[in-house]
Amino acid sequence: MVGDGARVLVTRALSVSGAPIPSDALVDDVLASFKAYYLAHPCVHSVLLPGAREVLDEAHAEGLPCALVTNKPRDVTLLLIEALGIAPRLVEVWGAGDGPLKPAPDSVLSVLSRLGVAAADAWMIGDGPQDIGAGKAAGCYTVAVPGIAEHDRLLASGPDLVLASLHDLRAELRRLTLA
Repeated sequence: MVGDGARVLVTRALSVSGAPIPSDALVDDVLASFKAYYLAHPCVHSVLLPGAREVLDEAHAEGLPCALVTNKPRDVTLLLIEALGIAPRLVEVWGAGDGPLKPAPDSVLSVLSRLGVAAADAWMIGDGPQDIGAGKAAGCYTVAVPGIAEHDRLLASGPDLVLASLHDLRAELRRLTLA
């Protein structure tokens, strides 16, 4: 149910088991409750993919700017990355409310513009087809790392590279910096 933003998540949850499509008013009410709870408890079930902290540390040590582009609400995202201890390694954060959600490329292009990085020089790394779609549409090299999304949907999104884990990404980064 996750990956397409909080509103879609709530709509999907309310439609489980063949329930009728919920009204906008019901979605709005449940979404407000969901966001209030999420703001109060941003890191209850959220964890980093194995290897994420090490990748961020290594990229930072190599002077590679890292940014986060997410379909999560921005205010929750800022609390979450702080709680996970990765905020200092991210030079830009883009969340829902800043513009169209992924797979639209707007978020990626906006972050790249603020960083002064050409899309052709950027890697979009993600665990969902929304990430790969946004990266491809923006003109980035796309790297899929299985996580939350269905594996077949992730592969069908056509990433340039598929890795088994973020630990493999660390090897790719080392290979590139040594080349």
